[in-house]
This record gives sequence, structure tokens and C-alpha cells, in this order.
Amino acid sequence: MMKKFLRFKLQNLIFRSNSLPDQHFAMMYRGDKLTYDPLQSSFSLKDGQFTEFFTYFNSFSYGKWTKYTNVRSISLCIKAKGKFTIQLFGHYRRGEIIEKEFYPSHIFDFQEFETIEIPVSEDAKGTVIGFQIQSIRDFAVSEGCWCTYIDEKDVKDVRISIVTTTFKKESYIKRNVETIERELFYGSESCRDRFRMNIIDNGRTLDPDDFNDEYVTLFPNINAGGAGGFTRGIIESLHLKWAPTHILLMDDDVTILPEAFVRTYALLTLIKDEYSDYFISGAMLRNQQMNEQHEDIGYVVDDGYYRAAKPTMFLHLWDQVFINEEEKPQKPDSYAAWWYCCFPVTQIEENDLPLPVFIRCDDVDFSIRHKAHMITMNGIFVWHDDFKYKFNASMEFYMVVRNSLITQAIDGIYPNADFIGNINRLFMERIKAFSYSDCDLLLDAIEDYLKGPSFISEPRGEQIVKEKSAKNEKLKNLYEVLDTVKDVSAENITSGLYEPAELHGFKKFIYNATYNFQIFPARLMKKKTGVIPYDWFVAPSKNYGCTALLAVNESNYTGNLRMRSERRFLGLMKRRKKLMRRYKRCNNAVTAEYRAAGNVFRSETFWRKYLGIKEET
Repeated sequence: MMKKFLRFKLQNLIFRSNSLPDQHFAMMYRGDKLTYDPLQSSFSLKDGQFTEFFTYFNSFSYGKWTKYTNVRSISLCIKAKGKFTIQLFGHYRRGEIIEKEFYPSHIFDFQEFETIEIPVSEDAKGTVIGFQIQSIRDFAVSEGCWCTYIDEKDVKDVRISIVTTTFKKESYIKRNVETIERELFYGSESCRDRFRMNIIDNGRTLDPDDFNDEYVTLFPNINAGGAGGFTRGIIESLHLKWAPTHILLMDDDVTILPEAFVRTYALLTLIKDEYSDYFISGAMLRNQQMNEQHEDIGYVVDDGYYRAAKPTMFLHLWDQVFINEEEKPQKPDSYAAWWYCCFPVTQIEENDLPLPVFIRCDDVDFSIRHKAHMITMNGIFVWHDDFKYKFNASMEFYMVVRNSLITQAIDGIYPNADFIGNINRLFMERIKAFSYSDCDLLLDAIEDYLKGPSFISEPRGEQIVKEKSAKNEKLKNLYEVLDTVKDVSAENITSGLYEPAELHGFKKFIYNATYNFQIFPARLMKKKTGVIPYDWFVAPSKNYGCTALLAVNESNYTGNLRMRSERRFLGLMKRRKKLMRRYKRCNNAVTAEYRAAGNVFRSETFWRKYLGIKEET
């Protein structure tokens, strides 16, 4: 009896997107621009025009699909008409050089739309495959995909629960639900019944009647932050009668292309057994520059910082598309961020839920504690605001710092990460920049960590965030601030704001030894105002010898004038010295308390009480 093979779509070709402005069409194709005909829902090229599709959305990651899944022969499927040629080609690595190989060219001549399949050569070296089209006469294409033929026994039963947590971001969540419903749930995708969406409304501002239907369910929740919202979503997913096999955690304030869900589903449906417990880590591309990738996998560095595993990728360029798909050994303490992270429910065992840290580091802890292996792939992503435009001192200098210490203590993960050393570095950087409020937040983080597990055992994260946010710099319109500054011109004030600003030699020694002259009598200082970015950027030469620093947020043209204060400087230095002595004396005992509380915090019983939801009967 002959085996029955199914034609299985792996990914769609993307010719246009409402989410992607025209100026970024090189993420879909390069060359002559396709013309859209709304009457026929097709895209055409003029006679003699040429375009190619070795792009972020439309190339095929042949190396990853053949490594991680049970795919057999791969084909490009195109529904087109006219007279035209199509040629597949691929890129592969040979030493330091990216080589290109072409596969046989095909010519077609159709009066009406016909579907054609062009197989990828079985001896192809290319690890990423693309194709190019030359229009000879009246070419138009209506749709296309990359597909395979698969043995029915290799098709897994996959059901994905999408969980998104929102807090008073009604416009974001409504837009995303509308997009997902239009392009997935009520569209033509065969996998649409394999998804459900669960919205956790931490702000309790959404009307369930606007969302609850066959595919979407809204759960009002207390404001327990991202950690509490996502955990509520995980718990609800685990108890759905629909019985999902996977949970996909996704931020609310993202711009999405539902094709990411289609590719995630195909990947998980055909995944080989030895990779079935892997996480799918979606990339974050920047909303402000939609062709730039910020991160697809992150990792914790030994110096206590969090970093992207790859440099910024510019995904309108063919070589960056290829490099982005090259796999390298996963760095220690790697994690998949929860702007888009999909994992099997088998990863959630008893006492294995996220920690109640309210916001930040919950995703880092979850991945590392589960010893997650990650798969990334071009086209599985979200767009998210660049963190440069979302900088929040209380988040970065309190929440991240406090939660890094807590997660390290509870789970014993990233044992080599020197978070206290990082706090000291940050403290010294900020105090030399007269950012006394940031220094205060850093010390608050240590102090609250030392309060032990009882401090996070009750749902008071919202109150804490409000208290710490009150310490953030109060930025005003930059013109208003400049009215009070006599030695800074408004002209080109943001020009060169982020240029390197290091010190060397004797100036560097004096700057560090005197904490930017803060142990000098003020009367000996000449009044001078420097201009610096208000965020993480370190600018010693711009700070040097100033009595005031104008901290500028160039994204919205606001700023704050930081004044040198001997009183605040001495008070913070004294507090830091006292607190560090206490940390050294108490940390081992506090760590033991956190470690003992870990299993309680990760249990469903704890979370149901914490969130105020009833126990299952």
C-alpha cells in the first residue's frame, strides 16, 4: 500500500502588508516594484521588469527547515499568468565568503492564472533559498508559498493558545485583535482553527462583550504586571477544554503580521521529536525603523547586563537576511523575550510557573530555569517600539536591578552574573552625571531585595511602581527648560547627542577620583552646563567639570536640567556605603530565604491566591 503524502504549506509569500510602509518593500522583494491590482488581488510587473525575493519575508530557511522538521522535498508554489521566467537560487557559507548558486531557470506562458510548483534541487547547497522573476509579457501573480509533501504520520496535532497581557492600552489590543481576526481567524488560512487568543486585562478597562467569541476570550485580572498577567494566561490555557499543546506569550504594544503565527504553526506541526521541547523565539524589529532587528535571542552577560545575541540586523539587505539565519552555539544564560515566545505546555510542570516579580526579568528567569533551547526564523517576529523611546528610569534602575537579584537568588541561575558589580558601575556612572534620582532607585532595589521573599509575596506591584515612578526625572518641553539655561543654545542641540564621549589620561583620573568634581568646593567651580542624553548613554567628557547637565530626550524634545548638589551626593554616598555593608552581611541568609520560597512562588496554588482566582474543582 502506497504512503499518502499531504501537500503542506510552510510559509506564505508576502507581496504587500498594511503594517509595512511602502518604503520598506525591500523586506518583501527587491528590484522593480510590483503594481497592485485590487480588482484581481494580483501584483504585476511591466514587460522586461525584474525582481527578486531573497528577502526577510520571502526567502526560505532551507537549512533550518531540514534540520528541525520532517520536511521532504521543498517547492516554490506560485499562482501567476503571463509570460515570465522564474529561477531559484540560494546562498551558503564557504569559509568567510557567502557563496551564491543558481538552480535551473523555468519559463512559463499562461493566458489565465495557473498554479506552478518548482522544486528546490535535492543537491542544493543553499541554506537560505530565494527566487527571481523576469517579466516577458503581461506578468501578474496573485499568491504564492513555500510548501512540502509530508507523510501523514509526521504531522503533529498542534493547538496554540496566544496569550497577551494588557494594561490600559485599548488602542493597541483592539488593533491587534482586529488584525488577527481578519487575517487568521476569519481568513482563508487552513490553520485558523488551531489558534485561540486569550487576553488578560490587567487594567479591567475592556468590555468582554467586545472580544469574547469562538476564538478570543477576555479575562479581567488584577494589575499584577506582566508576570501576573502572563501567568494568568498560562493557567487559563492549561485548563481550557480545547487543550492547547503550546502557549504563545506576546506583548500587547506590538505591531504584528499574522504570517508569523502561520510559520510558527507549520514549524511546530512538522518538528522532529528531538526538538519538540524547543522554544520558538520571535524577533523584535523596531517600529521606528521597521527593517532593523533589535533581538531574536537575548542572554545575560557575566557583568550583569542583558544583551542581544546578535548585532543589529538590517533586514532589507540580502546578506543580513542570510547572516540572520546562520546558527551559532547558544550562549550560556540565553532567553526568549515575551514580546513573542512560544513553548510546549509540557514545559509547565508542577511548581513551574513564572515568578511574581510584577514586571521585568520574568521572561529571562523562565527561559533559563527551563534550560530552554530556542529556534528563530526569518518572518517570525513582531514590531515593537525601540527601547530608546521607552526608557523609564524606575523600570531600568529599580525593577530590572531588583528582579535580577531576586531571580538569581531563587533559582540559582546565571551564577556568574555580577549584578552587584553592575549596580556599582551604574551608580558611579549616574552620580557623576548628577542623576541622583537614578542612584536613589538603584539603592532602593538593593534595599527591597534584602527585605526577602515576603516583600513580593503580596500583589502590591502596582503600588511599588507608582512609588518608584515618582522618582523619575520630570522632563519638560526643551524650549521651556532652555529658557532657564544661559550658556546652551537651542540651535542643533540634539546634533551629536549620542556621539562617543570618553575621557582619557589625567582628565579620566580626576573625573573618577573626584566623582566629577563633586568633592571640590562649589565656590571653586566655574559655572558650566553640559548637554547629554537622558537615558543609558554614558558621556564622561560631556559631564566633565560641569555644574549643571541638561539631560535631553531627543525623541520628544523634552529635557531636565540636573544641578550639581553636594548635599545629595554626600547623602547617596553615605547611604550606599551603609547598604553595601548590610548586603555583604545579610545576602547569604536572604538568598536562602528566597531559595526556600521558590517552589511556593511557582505553584498554581500560590498564583490562584495571589490573583484572586478560584481553585479548579
